Amino acid sequence: MKPSLKKKLVSVLKRRVLNYVLKISQLVFKEAKTEKELNLVFRLRYKIYLNENYIESNKKGVFKDEYDLHSINFIVLKKNRPIGITRLVLNSKVGFPTENLFNFNRPKIPRNKLAEISRVAIDKEFKGREGLVMIGLVKMIYEYTEKLGLKYLYANMPEKLEKYCRSFGIKFIKLKELPPTKFNLHHRKLIGGYFKRRERKLEPYVLDVEENKKSLGL
Repeated sequence: MKPSLKKKLVSVLKRRVLNYVLKISQLVFKEAKTEKELNLVFRLRYKIYLNENYIESNKKGVFKDEYDLHSINFIVLKKNRPIGITRLVLNSKVGFPTENLFNFNRPKIPRNKLAEISRVAIDKEFKGREGLVMIGLVKMIYEYTEKLGLKYLYANMPEKLEKYCRSFGIKFIKLKELPPTKFNLHHRKLIGGYFKRRERKLEPYVLDVEENKKSLGL
């Protein structure tokens, strides 16, 4: 068998196995569209971020920001209980979280080909399937990048999470940081807890969608 054909066969089998595992997992991966679904996203986000001391408490018990108006939010449900979330921030006048939080030389990418993976969170009470939830979320995001014609994705995360993603074959490119500006420091206030804990310090990355699709067999 030719190496190229073998590689293609492995990719197809990998994708079929992943689809089968996700199907029998009893997990529901979907875009949060309704007010009820979005409220579940914002409440789970609040719960997780507050428990980790990344944000300050508020009376409403929800965590949302200006980017949510320009995002596609995703939710993972287990027997109608929300256990995982993320969002795809699209290009808009408010910019991208990573560009607003960090100072770096921006890669030369057309804005209509760029988006951002943001607010990835999995409920710690859901034990044993964190990896499956992560892969399912990544798969869903990739499906939407294809629909929208996106080629690159920003992300910001602690180094520990980047290594975790790499273990699944998701390879981010780290962006070289410059000293933060007053503008950056202002935007960091909302999630100040991240920047107070050195071991959880956020760092900026970009991801090549096509390259990662190949490595994941998607």
